[in-house]
Amino acid sequence: LTEGDAIARGANLTDKVNHTVFKTIQSLSTRLNARQNRLFTISTPVPEVINLTEKNLVNVLQRLMGDRVIAQIFRLEYDPGNLEPTLVPCYLSVPQDERENTFTIYNESMLASVSALESLLNNRTFAKKEEIVRDLEFDFKSERVPTPTEIPATIVDFLHVVHASKFPVLPTPEIINQGVADIRQELSRRGKVRNILNYGLMPIRPDEIIPRFESAGEFLAKKIVPTYRSKGNLKGELEAIHLEEQNYKSGEFIPQTAQFIARRAEAVKKTVSSEPGKGGRFRGSLSVETILSLAADANQKYDDLYQQETLKIYRDYREGLMKVSNDWRESILFFDTEEKQDIPPNAWKHLVEDMELIYGVWELPVGTQHVFVRRDPAVFRILVNGMSALGSQHRWQVLAMRQLLEENENEFRELFEDPEFITSYGRLLRQVYIDFMPWYHRMLLIVGIHWFMDSAFGIAKKKIQGQQSILRSGNEARTRELKQEREQERQQKISRLKDVTQGNQILEILDRFLMERAYIASLEEVRSELPEMDPRTFDRVIESQNFQLLRPGSNEGDTILLYPVDQEWRTRVARLRRVLERVEHDRSHDTRQMERLNRIRKFLARNADSRKAEPETAGSNPDEAYRKFGVEVEKVRKKERTDQPYLGE
Repeated sequence: LTEGDAIARGANLTDKVNHTVFKTIQSLSTRLNARQNRLFTISTPVPEVINLTEKNLVNVLQRLMGDRVIAQIFRLEYDPGNLEPTLVPCYLSVPQDERENTFTIYNESMLASVSALESLLNNRTFAKKEEIVRDLEFDFKSERVPTPTEIPATIVDFLHVVHASKFPVLPTPEIINQGVADIRQELSRRGKVRNILNYGLMPIRPDEIIPRFESAGEFLAKKIVPTYRSKGNLKGELEAIHLEEQNYKSGEFIPQTAQFIARRAEAVKKTVSSEPGKGGRFRGSLSVETILSLAADANQKYDDLYQQETLKIYRDYREGLMKVSNDWRESILFFDTEEKQDIPPNAWKHLVEDMELIYGVWELPVGTQHVFVRRDPAVFRILVNGMSALGSQHRWQVLAMRQLLEENENEFRELFEDPEFITSYGRLLRQVYIDFMPWYHRMLLIVGIHWFMDSAFGIAKKKIQGQQSILRSGNEARTRELKQEREQERQQKISRLKDVTQGNQILEILDRFLMERAYIASLEEVRSELPEMDPRTFDRVIESQNFQLLRPGSNEGDTILLYPVDQEWRTRVARLRRVLERVEHDRSHDTRQMERLNRIRKFLARNADSRKAEPETAGSNPDEAYRKFGVEVEKVRKKERTDQPYLGE
């Protein structure tokens, strides 16, 4: 309240001590004093009151607060020699200057506290990777939320000093809670900390973002995902994310991204948190929440790094061209189509758009050549003098240079006003044009007759232009074909990856039937567990991933789906045999299960016999061995389709 309002409400400001302390507080209640940590505190002298003890001052402050003429707030200060900040309770009133108010003074005090905490954070040592991983490991093994002292490389708790017991006058909870919340919010806004859900504040500096994010990502992959993979539909979600990640990585010149690690973390959090009794925190939450808190920052860092890398490529090429050299080979740059494709698009765009460079193309039978030179007449003098020694197979470089010069002729008029340059340039062009002149013109040149030179040059230029037009069409067509081929290869790779991912989904269903339920499933029973996979895709994946099908004979039931023939075939067969024993001894199974069991056993027996008949060679390729085994399996499958059923029970 203002002094007048407070008196009107019965405040006792006529007491000399009360009034003097109030006036002292009021005189210091300015934004500047708040910014400079000069608001009234318990240690501020009150010169007009003699022998005012701290205890008496506290009583006065309590009375003034009760009369609502002053308010108690706090600020935080930091001494570089300490490990934590110091709490300083302070007091303010409605300021004398009507241009100021208590809110702006409070805000300045909070900003001063934030600046002090920034100094504290900046003086912290950078967390090492092993320290970060140690915190993640501790959290993973802990059944409860670790305290900040248990995970010190990850979480800081410098706001614990803001405690009611440290105030001269007991503050209201709202004062503490609001002040702490405002400081947290401003530190987060300045990018100094991240609020890690359920844990607290993580200090973060620009150079720490990637190490923290990647450490948490690696821990997620190595420890968290294997622990929770089998819960709910997490395995399927992770495989779908993996497929999209591989699709993304199949593109060319793409920056690293944080999105797939973040999506895995989100999938784990959603799956585990949905379990009854789990709530918001589970073992390993710290790595998950770290990833989710830093994903946007990490993504921006990855983009920045990618831009820096592409800019470096551009600058390296540019610096080579801008360097003054008398060697003509260092003054011009050629890229063929394949070399151009190896340069990131952003770097190429910078090169082409650089106003200090001249860019052009020249068509050859083998493809397009991209040409760059420095935009400097001195460069063309060096090129003309140096290219005169080129052999016939490289004379196209002269024509490419000539095209750049003629397309920018208005910029280089001084060259065409220089008799020495004109003579050298004309001599160089004659060496090249002679291959494009009619035979009779070449004969005249041999005998030293030059009067026809202008018309001969004109004929040569037209011939060159015609060739360039034809070559351009062919090269553009080849470039389109090359792009289509590369895109087809990319799509085929994506398709193969998708088949593998969907094959893993089928394997998961098959494992669930066999290993968890000890149930021999038919092809259609497995298919019914994947309603989102259309029948054609399902059949294609079964074939492409080498799943084994036991098709029914005339007296048998359904088609049985078995594991694919691959490097894990032996391991899976051993597990399958144990499952068959469980099925055999389970009296709850019907006759259909027993019929399927017998068919599988005889199928495995036949395949074992075929492997025994296959001679083993030392040092043979294991993939070749599985290929041969697959051939033998296919023979058995063909026999099943043509003979009477080999299981006649």
